[in-house]
Amino acid sequence: TVWFPERAASSRESMTSALSNPRQQLTFLLVSDAANSARAHWDFGNDVFDAFMRPFVRGFLQQVFDIEMDSQVVHGAVLPRDSRSRQDGGYRMRTTKQLRQLLAEASHWGRPETLRRGYRKLPHTIHLAAYVAPDNMSVAVGAEDKSSVGIPGWGVVAFVPSMTEYGYAAGMWHAHLRAYLGFEPVPSCNEAAGWLCSDPILGLTVPEFFELVREAIIYYRSAARGTLKQLNDLVESLPQVAVSEDIAGRATAAAKNIDTDLVMVNDTHRALEMARESYEESVDLLLDDSISARSYFSEEFTLAVYLPVAAPLLIPILVNLLQEFRLWRKSRSRTGQVHEKVD
Repeated sequence: TVWFPERAASSRESMTSALSNPRQQLTFLLVSDAANSARAHWDFGNDVFDAFMRPFVRGFLQQVFDIEMDSQVVHGAVLPRDSRSRQDGGYRMRTTKQLRQLLAEASHWGRPETLRRGYRKLPHTIHLAAYVAPDNMSVAVGAEDKSSVGIPGWGVVAFVPSMTEYGYAAGMWHAHLRAYLGFEPVPSCNEAAGWLCSDPILGLTVPEFFELVREAIIYYRSAARGTLKQLNDLVESLPQVAVSEDIAGRATAAAKNIDTDLVMVNDTHRALEMARESYEESVDLLLDDSISARSYFSEEFTLAVYLPVAAPLLIPILVNLLQEFRLWRKSRSRTGQVHEKVD
């Protein structure tokens, strides 16, 4: 038996918001300031992901979400000029204006994310950046002089003194991802029960992961039912819509998966996978191009839109054709009369 703690409403809202995007794109950025003398580089797979992020992403997040990853190196970034301190020469960003300038700069970092698959609904992107501060400079954020800042809707920037401080950046990334999922930035540890504690590199404790899985199964099944109901209401409200056999079969399969008794599945991982796939499939079906095209461009809609546009053009043409036909008949009859007189 696992007892889950009672969490604040804001934590539940954060978890629900994260689960509403079952497809997640994690974009890791190594950002080098323009003042640095050395060119930034990293072996992301070995030095960063395998060393600090693999247990969290592969062990936990990828069981709940459909994860894609991308890593990039950004050169020539610039911090807000007015954040430069005259005392020690470092940078201190404490005002809202300075943070807005940082967000504006961050929006230009890197290239568009590379996706390996086609999506009808694009995945939610979280940027995890390690900013290499200018040579021999320090960067502090906020009144408490923190060395990282979370940017709502974008991700998190961890300021590091050199390109070897990936461990600190990974710790800030963990904290941001935990907050995104609705947990405390740093996991609490009950020393009386060692299994409730977590190695910092894991990111989540065992009870937290069980709690996330439970909420994910409940949310995905509920969201899939609601999306399939929207699809059914759309089809029934438009009798002229013809749904292909492929779409009907996929919708039936998704509905069958979410109606499966979890006790019969008897496998938490399989139950989570079925719930997530059903939700993803239901969203793809609702956004399917063939259904949208037929629902918005029915015969009645086509006539109502194009007939008033075509009428001013077609009526003069038809009138001219009718006049030409009448002239042709008159000339034909005159020619016949001339032949009769000659005979």
